Amino acid sequence: KNQHDILRSFIDPDRIKRWHLRIAGVIRKRCSRNVNDFVEVIAHHLISGGQYNKATPYLLTLAQQKLQQRQFHQLRELLLEQEKKLHLFELHKYRRIYYELKLQLSLHDEDIQGSIQAGQKALEAANEEENFKRKQEILLQLQMLYIEIQDLIGEARACNNLGIALTDLGDWDQATKALEKSLDINQQIGNVHEEGFGANNLG
Repeated sequence: KNQHDILRSFIDPDRIKRWHLRIAGVIRKRCSRNVNDFVEVIAHHLISGGQYNKATPYLLTLAQQKLQQRQFHQLRELLLEQEKKLHLFELHKYRRIYYELKLQLSLHDEDIQGSIQAGQKALEAANEEENFKRKQEILLQLQMLYIEIQDLIGEARACNNLGIALTDLGDWDQATKALEKSLDINQQIGNVHEEGFGANNLG
């Protein structure tokens, strides 16, 4: 043990946690204008203080920064660590951001099936969050992935869901185009069941 560890052993663990939380609070307050420059430090102190839920948005912001900087190795490590804590994510928003980041990492890895799985999870979270704008963006990515692997059933379903999302956003022209494309694909492959759903949505 080093001197730091020996000193810590004499201090009440709960008191150490309170110190960490106090430090996190001070940084957030004093650096409110450029808090994104300190997300890693804030997250560290919140986790050390036993408040993982409060650390989650800072960890996700850090992961987004790593994606923007194309530091995929660090992004992978962050997502692997957060995967263990997904059940603690209190908001659908956080799960959606996590899976969107995982989608981008899978795309970088050229893992099409992994990208589709992450996209579907992100879509579920966006639905629960009722975030129609993000739902639209995710569906567009899924549509391109299904086209790449020539999965007509998946493409038709993505187009249908995209049409519904665009309807919710009030973009009637684009919604109609997406629903018509879904209907055309289902007619092409003889998917009568999905074709009926598509016609109903278009009507």
